[in-house]
Amino acid sequence: LVMVTYSQNRKTVKKHELSITEHYQIDKKTKQKDGLYVRIHNLSNDTLAVGNYTNDLKTGNWRYFSLGGAPYITYDYSTDSIHFLADTITSVKQFIVKIDSTFILTDVDRAPVYTGDYQEVYRILTENISVPRTIAENNKTGNCYYTFTISKDGKVKDLTTNKSISKEIDKQITEAFTKLNHKWLPAICNGKAVDAQINLLVNISNNNQAKKHDEKPYFYILYLVYYSTVNIRY
Repeated sequence: LVMVTYSQNRKTVKKHELSITEHYQIDKKTKQKDGLYVRIHNLSNDTLAVGNYTNDLKTGNWRYFSLGGAPYITYDYSTDSIHFLADTITSVKQFIVKIDSTFILTDVDRAPVYTGDYQEVYRILTENISVPRTIAENNKTGNCYYTFTISKDGKVKDLTTNKSISKEIDKQITEAFTKLNHKWLPAICNGKAVDAQINLLVNISNNNQAKKHDEKPYFYILYLVYYSTVNIRY
């Protein structure tokens, strides 16, 4: 149950996006978010996030959910404390982290966590990355590989292009990652916060002929598919 309070100084906003709808309040004078925030999945109508803003900053307990309504993360932004992490997070026992200036795959106390709803990172990436027209026109397919770091301070940094078939996709990736630089919980190894590395593969294929890859917590995969037009002469 979500209790909604109204104030003469606030205005309720309903913002539709591709897969979600946001409901939140703003201060009429400052235009900043101030008050209740609720995020709903458009297809399932499930609640994905509930929390409060004060002067455009997240405050107090925020609850994030998986599809179906299962609790995913509960985080208190006022005290920077975790109240709940789902089993899908706590069950990750290995990650790529920096030990003595080198990134290695090793046991961790906790993997890095983006404080958002289940699959929010993927949603942000997929809704901001598309197949460039030049790729489709030239019938190109292939993989782009990137790495990025979640610092021990919980920041996204060091986005690196390791292999690319499109400068346009590289640019989209860079712009999409600016939208991910919010609150991350850093990886914990031997009781200490450490830098962690995540690999990103962008697979581009035509006519849904994508080669499936094994996903791991430290290996994100995006599949971009375009469809070729076939001209038939009679």
